[in-house]
Amino acid sequence: MFVIVAFAWRQLSHGKVKLAAACSGVAVAVLLMLMQLGFLHAAFDSALVVPRLVKAELIVLSPRTQTMFRPSPLPRRLLYRLLAHPNVAAVQGVYLGSAQWRNP
Repeated sequence: MFVIVAFAWRQLSHGKVKLAAACSGVAVAVLLMLMQLGFLHAAFDSALVVPRLVKAELIVLSPRTQTMFRPSPLPRRLLYRLLAHPNVAAVQGVYLGSAQWRNP
């Protein structure tokens, strides 16, 4: 066992510049993968902030809605139809919009 480890170490330490270049390349690749995972988690977390804060058991959206921040209109009569169901205690409409921000 010791002979195998010594042989492997001699192979690695023979070209010290190549070893350093290879180790730094692996370190950069690992760093880039961790950054990509961080960006992925940040995108998911930022997309789910509003839905997680809504205290509701059921959210009804128009079938034409692509994202929560660009909703398609939902007819008000559908809200009244939902309220007519015996298991529904309350219905609340939420109106979302966007605005342009300016630096004062």
